[in-house]
Amino acid sequence: MAVRIRQQIKDILRQSIGGDIDISLTIPPKLEMGDFSFALFELAKEQKKNPVELAAQLAVKLMQDVGDKNLIVEVQAVGPYLNIFVDKTAVVAEALKTKVAPKKGRGKIALDVFQANPLKMFHIGHLLNATLGDSLRRIVEFNGYKTATYSYSGDVGVHVAKWLWYYKNFYKGNVPKKEFNRWAGEVYAAACAKAAENSDYEKEINEINRLIDRRDKSIVSLWKKMTRASYKASWQIAKILDCRVDYSFPESICEDPGKKFVQAKMKSGSVKKDQGAWVIDLQQYKLGVFILIKTDGTALYQTKDLGLAQLRQKKIGKYDKCLFVVGGEQEFYFRQLFKTLEILGHPDAGKCEHVSHGLVSLKEGKMSSRLGNVISFDELLDRAQEKILEAINLKNPDLKNKNKVARIVALGALKFSMLHAERTHNVVFDWEQALSFEGNSGPYLQYSYARIRAIERKFKRGKSKIRAGKIDYSLLVNVAELRLIRVVSRFGTAVEKSFESYQPSVISNYLIELASEFNHFYHECKVVDPEHMALSFVRLELLKKVAEVLKQGLYLLGIDVVEEM
Repeated sequence: MAVRIRQQIKDILRQSIGGDIDISLTIPPKLEMGDFSFALFELAKEQKKNPVELAAQLAVKLMQDVGDKNLIVEVQAVGPYLNIFVDKTAVVAEALKTKVAPKKGRGKIALDVFQANPLKMFHIGHLLNATLGDSLRRIVEFNGYKTATYSYSGDVGVHVAKWLWYYKNFYKGNVPKKEFNRWAGEVYAAACAKAAENSDYEKEINEINRLIDRRDKSIVSLWKKMTRASYKASWQIAKILDCRVDYSFPESICEDPGKKFVQAKMKSGSVKKDQGAWVIDLQQYKLGVFILIKTDGTALYQTKDLGLAQLRQKKIGKYDKCLFVVGGEQEFYFRQLFKTLEILGHPDAGKCEHVSHGLVSLKEGKMSSRLGNVISFDELLDRAQEKILEAINLKNPDLKNKNKVARIVALGALKFSMLHAERTHNVVFDWEQALSFEGNSGPYLQYSYARIRAIERKFKRGKSKIRAGKIDYSLLVNVAELRLIRVVSRFGTAVEKSFESYQPSVISNYLIELASEFNHFYHECKVVDPEHMALSFVRLELLKKVAEVLKQGLYLLGIDVVEEM
């Protein structure tokens, strides 16, 4: 039920029972069981009473207290529960009138998102990270926080050295002007295959890596040129996905700040030298030994992460929390990093949280950039758009702007396929399920929205004389109507839960339930009925609300709606 009515029921219960008691209301699974349910186990324990007997007593007392002119119309004692029935007209009116609006003024949150490493293919695995990160950004903002998003990417390291080594020594073709991302991934796969042919190649690759580390003029020009082109391709993908990236922090710019931070802590004694390397001992926390700088003075990934923390503070400014939207395989590493920030007294200590996610695989099995058995994002989107266009040509061949609609629906299908499961679970991408117009999919939700908009257009073409002021909410008494209203009223709760758990899947699952109830209602109830215009009008108001919630919910998942399909 809507928040205001829920709070009113709590206040009535407290007043009738007496005392400042904690009341947790749940929604029964079936309409005939009431609108709210209150379990009496804790209260009975406090009062040293039998919960079943207490429920029977309170049911009678509550009805005596509220009388015959109140929000509560009936209370039933069912075992140790109070099942509460609320005036349906009040529930319907609030559900259809109340808009779930974004909150404001709760602070600022930084988010580490969109980890697209240059000179590697941006594939379906990266799509999960990008889609999840941007959905969380939208959910965080909707819940009242300003956000700053950044991409932390590996423009240095062995993978970059290996790519440049192959390109310099073996590649004979031209650099493409289009689909650079796909081409770079193919070159990387070829580099990995070539490197495996001869063990001596490893020395050559390591030498290039050292040259990059020293910014040697023999390699730095090519390194900058290729990583710059790769970043350009990545930002184009971010734009297509409508993923907002406010700042870019390549690893290469994080090295020096990280080294300087560690060196400052050497002087304070917080960092110790162990066998020539500079480390921080985390064994008492069961986190092992965290190496910060190697024996030869070379920066490690953790050195750069400390440098990133410095740059993040400098560029973004003050923030209340920093969310690292990164795969679950990095969980132990982040525990080490966050404890290190705490011990070294960094301002980010206590603000950082790892929002982990699973991995993506195809039905055919795991993917690997090294082996080259991945689907690039370009290919993925093209194939999805083609399949959606085929479906549109069958269902609505006269649709205007078919290609544009197909692209929006294809993007929605891909994004929803990444967000329908709990974020810590692995995702197995299934083409048939992702692109289906029925069931658990993005196109199903977009089609439900478009169907409501079509009903609205049909109604506007009619000759209704019913004015907005004549809406009679008491006419909505059909079970299908009331079930749909009940789901509509839970949108605000779903958004709050998704924020509290950083789980977009709470919203995606809610939207599937909403669309399912709408389609059930649509088959059970005639919306536009010239002989019952008052009922038609109030039913249309209900569907407008459903469309509003669908659009809002899909926005939080980063999915656009279409007016016609």
